[in-house]
This record gives sequence, C-alpha cells and structure tokens, in this order.
Amino acid sequence: MEYILTTENLGKQYRHFKALGGLNMHVPKGAVYGFVGRNGAGKTTLIRLICGLQEPTSGSFQLYGIRSTGQRIAKARRRIGAVVETPSIYLDMTAEDNLRQQYSVILSAQEPAPETVCLNSALEESIASFYAALTARGIRPQIHMSGKRIEMQLNREALGRVFSNLLSNALKYSDGDLEITLRDDGEILFSNAASDLNEIQVEKLFDRFFTVEAARNSTGLGLSIARTLVERMGGTIHADFRKGRLNIALRFG
Repeated sequence: MEYILTTENLGKQYRHFKALGGLNMHVPKGAVYGFVGRNGAGKTTLIRLICGLQEPTSGSFQLYGIRSTGQRIAKARRRIGAVVETPSIYLDMTAEDNLRQQYSVILSAQEPAPETVCLNSALEESIASFYAALTARGIRPQIHMSGKRIEMQLNREALGRVFSNLLSNALKYSDGDLEITLRDDGEILFSNAASDLNEIQVEKLFDRFFTVEAARNSTGLGLSIARTLVERMGGTIHADFRKGRLNIALRFG
C-alpha cells in the first residue's frame, strides 16, 4: 500500500511540557483523516511538524516516501498546503492580494545578491531609524556593540529588513526594555522582558500564521520573513524564552 504520510514515534517537547508524544500513524493515498482531541492534545503541533514550521524533538516522519531528515523534504512539502489555527489577513484586501502580499518574499526564487556589509554600521542605522518609536513606547535600548569592525558578505537590503522585523517585534512584545548585543564573533542578540508571551508561543513566533492575540493583530509573519531572508543569506535565527525574557539570536557565516 502507498502511504502519503507515516510517522514513527514522532514527538515534540517544550522543556517540561510534552505537546506531542510518540505518535505512530500511517495515512494511505486517497484517505481522508480527521484529528479529534481536546486543546493541547497535539493536533496542531502535528501539522506544524509536517509543514516544517517546527522541528520534532523525537522520532521522524515520511512525506510522499521522503524522510523528514532528508534533503528532499522541502520538495515534498511543496505538494501540501495547510491553514494552521487562525490565519492573519488584511481585511481590506482580496484573498489573492493577501497571498501576494504575505508571500512576496517567501515565494521569491531570487537569492539576495551579496555584498560586503559592516554589521556594526548596519545595526546602528536600523536602531537609529527605530529610536523615536522605541522611546515613544518608553523603551530606551541598551546597546552593546563590538569594538571590532565585523564585515560579511550579505545583502544589505535583506539584512535591513531582518533588523526592522526584529525591532518591530520588540515594539510589540517588550515590557519596556530592549538589550541589543553585537558580539565579536558576529552573533547578534535581541533580548527583552515579555510578560505577554510564554515558552510555547515563543516557539511559534517564526510561523507564518501564528497569532499571539488576535485583538492586537500581532502575527508571526514578520519573523517568518526574517527567518526566510536570514537562511537565504546562509545564516541562522532562533528564539527562546527564559525567566520571562524573549531572546532572539542571529548568526551569519
């Protein structure tokens, strides 16, 4: 029998909370499956893992016969579609316009053209452009900039957009502080107190459709685009939540 999806002890753990534990499932071609369970049972978590919005902490799965750890899994995912929980949309746009707007960067096949960029200067310029908005919120950023001039081959415009998204994120979630650090090795850290968030929400901040609170129109679209741009420039970006603080680390090279 041909299976479209199989899972092998697939699991997702958030420190002390198990969102999905040891799932084994076989979905044959042509079948229609529905997931029934209470909140927190792992229904949405499973979909996120399959779509690549999150990484499993245990087990694996196969999609169209391709293992989740294989290099061809991204190609297999192009054959599926998902609307996870509550999608965030612009109500004054048509469905087509929403798709064009939200996926303009994600669906672009063009790779950012690299050039020599000084991380120190690029970061300082982005902070300066947001300084008025930050201070209007009562946020006076604490900046720790490496004394070493750090140059890398990156796309200046894409890097500026990443910094802009991270600073906008701080405007949304900060309790009134923001610490920005550029280390000698080029790692960039954004850290702020965020009492409105929790560990599970932070894990989902890079999801395309994640909504922390619908009334505030806060979505993960900006950080999803940031992650896409960072990865296209050969970098990594991740977030964690420790002792009430949101920490986002960005590294290139």
